Amino acid sequence: MALPAFLFAALPAIHAAGDGKEPVVSIYCAAYADGLKSVFVKSAEDRYHGVSLSTANIVETADPLIEDGSILLYGPAGEDGKHPVVAKAEIGGIRQPLLVLHPAGKDGQTAYDSKAVEMASGVFPLGGYSLVNLSPTPVRIIHGEVVIELDSTDCRVFTPAQAAGQPLAVRMDYKAGESWVQLSSAPWAVRTDRRTLVCFLLDAASKRMNVKSVPLRGDPSR
Repeated sequence: MALPAFLFAALPAIHAAGDGKEPVVSIYCAAYADGLKSVFVKSAEDRYHGVSLSTANIVETADPLIEDGSILLYGPAGEDGKHPVVAKAEIGGIRQPLLVLHPAGKDGQTAYDSKAVEMASGVFPLGGYSLVNLSPTPVRIIHGEVVIELDSTDCRVFTPAQAAGQPLAVRMDYKAGESWVQLSSAPWAVRTDRRTLVCFLLDAASKRMNVKSVPLRGDPSR
């Protein structure tokens, strides 16, 4: 098992739109689906606009159409002029949604699987880590006596009790059969001026587990 790959990028704050408008929705692509590095978002006016995905940064799109508690992302139009659905994200009551995308498995109905993560400061505060398991296997992080286990598609927010500036010794494991296998062991820096998105995913080509850690700077209350 190779060591996980970490990606670090400064990301803009996520925010809600004004009263009476659909929220601003942000998108992070943990890994690209083949040949699909951009998607289209449908507006309430039935118009489509393109969004370039990034594995290093979060991109924002304003006023997407939300139907039945879900946002649909589309691919380029075909010969019939229709845009095929490439991802469906259920956001439910999430106020400040971040859509985390990764390639769907071979049995997936869309090119991307997606997970909506709440970015509101009351749920995901400064100094916190939003842990998102995009892999098909359980994962866990261990810090002292704190053990946080996430099944596939689970998301949890972990806010360390340590003071800013102190190192945070963390071990990350994934489950293989009935056993836990160490994925990484490294100190995390406790920072109260930013939040961090941590994604666990299985690389489709190498079949290796990876971790991508992305710091989000800025005022989350905006």
